[in-house]
Amino acid sequence: MTHNPRDSSTAGVETFDLFRLQPNVPFKHAFSQLSVLLGCIRHLTTEAEMEDDRVAGSAARILSELAKALIDDMERGMGKNLQLPATTWGRVAAHRRPSQLLPVRRRC
Repeated sequence: MTHNPRDSSTAGVETFDLFRLQPNVPFKHAFSQLSVLLGCIRHLTTEAEMEDDRVAGSAARILSELAKALIDDMERGMGKNLQLPATTWGRVAAHRRPSQLLPVRRRC
């Protein structure tokens, strides 16, 4: 089954602590928001590393969990099953080093 992402939208089933992603958000908008979110995460992780800022590190961790939930929800919106090994990913797999984050155009 092939899906064109332009015709897909978020499923609205993934949750992040007290928050839940909205269903039927077009992928174009979701990717735009994801790009901004990852730019903020990259900025915060750089601040945390350069300034030894634990608050920035904690904020980056929380936002990375939200980014992971958005990615998972977008995959569900495309009808894909998420079959990730629990030992590798756990509930949220967004604890990545800054070098593993996607490059983004926008910054916080």
